[in-house]
Parts: sequence; structure tokens; C-alpha cells
Amino acid sequence: MITTATTPLQFFIPAIKGTRHVNTTVTIPAGISRILLGSDYPDVDAAAGEFHVYVGGEGVCPSHAQLVYDGGVWTIDDQGSTTGTKMAGEVVTRPMPLLFNPENTCPIRLGRRFIHIKRLAAE
Repeated sequence: MITTATTPLQFFIPAIKGTRHVNTTVTIPAGISRILLGSDYPDVDAAAGEFHVYVGGEGVCPSHAQLVYDGGVWTIDDQGSTTGTKMAGEVVTRPMPLLFNPENTCPIRLGRRFIHIKRLAAE
């Protein structure tokens, strides 16, 4: 049985130079168990603890990766993207626990886009 997160996460998605994209910050509240990352807007079931974070830009697939919270740990898994997902320089080929640094952030690369995930203090 999947549990829901007790601490919120924050995503920072930097702007892309020369485009209309702007720096974006998205805060995911506690109580979420699955986060979809990609350049599409899929149907999500908020009542079931699902959330979607739009990440546009070159090399980001419609359904690129997902984060799942289970047993007190967030994991990331590539969803068969054509450009890959990396965390700490390592290609994500199976569900892997997020690696938070001392600043409580975890840089992720989706295709050619970098995003930063920050673990926030419990509300």
C-alpha cells in the first residue's frame, strides 16, 4: 500500500533563454503519493494523491518521469522517455530514491532540462 508524503516538495524549473518560458516554482503539498513530470497535461486523480508538474522544453517527453512516495521515501523513475532522466549524473533506469544534498535539494535532468526538487519542512 502506497502512503502519502507528510512533507511538501518544491520544484524549481528555470527559464529557457530565448523563449517565453519563465522561472517557475511549484509547491506540492503534503498528502501526495505520485507526481507525474512531463510536457503534457495528463488526467490525474487528486483524491488518490496524484499531482502533475508541467516541464516544457526540448527533450522533455509528454510523460517523461514520475515520483512515487512509499515507505517514507520518494523515488524517481523514467517512464520510457526517448531522451532519458538523470539524477546526480546517473541515468535513471529503474526506480531510484531521490538523493537530497545538504541543502535539501535534488537536481534532476529530464532530457535537456534541469529541474531542482527541494524537500520543505513539514507544515
